[in-house]
Amino acid sequence: MAIRELAPNKWQIDIYSPNGTRRRYTIHGTHEQATAAEKAAMIKFGKTKEKDPQLIDLETPYLEYCENQKAYTDKKNIVRMLMLEFGHLKMSQLNSYLIERYQTKLLKTLKPATANRRISVLKHMISKAADWNMAGDAVVREVKKVKMKKENNARLRYLSKEEADRLLKQFDDYRAKHLKPVIVTALNTGMRLSEIVGLKWENIDLQNNFILLDDTKSGKRREIPINDTVRRELKQVVRRVDLPWVFLHNGKKIGSVKKGFEAACRRAGIHNLHFHDLRHTFASWLVMAGVDLATVKELLGHGSVNMTMRYAHLAPAHKVEALKLLDRINSGYGQSGGV
Repeated sequence: MAIRELAPNKWQIDIYSPNGTRRRYTIHGTHEQATAAEKAAMIKFGKTKEKDPQLIDLETPYLEYCENQKAYTDKKNIVRMLMLEFGHLKMSQLNSYLIERYQTKLLKTLKPATANRRISVLKHMISKAADWNMAGDAVVREVKKVKMKKENNARLRYLSKEEADRLLKQFDDYRAKHLKPVIVTALNTGMRLSEIVGLKWENIDLQNNFILLDDTKSGKRREIPINDTVRRELKQVVRRVDLPWVFLHNGKKIGSVKKGFEAACRRAGIHNLHFHDLRHTFASWLVMAGVDLATVKELLGHGSVNMTMRYAHLAPAHKVEALKLLDRINSGYGQSGGV
């Protein structure tokens, strides 16, 4: 048994059976992943006494594999929670019953969407374990049996103008000042948190008043207009020539805003508000101001108008105006002796 590096992130493993026959495998990934594959091969060919790797053995190579993904920090936290639940198990001991029991436990305190994210990560981990010869087909089949729970994405919480003003005042405090331009940008562009904290100065054109996003959830380039409110806020942000990001805290790119955001909400007396609700607020204010749903769809970067329809009920004035058209038609019919 030997591991040789052929090129960066490319490894070759030679396996010799008892009769001297050689099997050669090429592994793409880190040295940790190649070592995990070697270990799995040794188990498969009876060259070690260990019959079955534990799930905890999958943690390090999997996290290295995910390191460059957008939501790496969230995934890292989920993996650690999964290891607390399943890490002690041998790979072959993992079955649909244990996963569904864990799923049921999660649903007692978490929303289906949150529970689904954890199960989804577990499924992906086992899929990669199979690719790396750490898990057999039987384990993969067991994990595939577990079904995701139906999610309810109908939640629509948005701020009134008075609530928004109260919230923004909380960021005048010196400890939270760095978050105020983030909140203002969210309320006036509808950008997602990941898009805002990842925003670079090269994405911003203050001369023509737009933000150009290349890295979006949908994978499509999106051009976002900048209004005067955002323009004023961005002009007050101190630009660091040695760092590309717009929003910084203590000389670093802003990571999590959860602690500061939740503290501001408490001080403002605002309840049941998530950061993503600022995006809902942006859309809701536009619809209530009379902006058509097609335009709101484009500004939000929705893939289809069906996603934007959740805001349709906020435009009652348009429905009233539509019915007034009938009044005018009926009035015309009456004058001409019609129907």
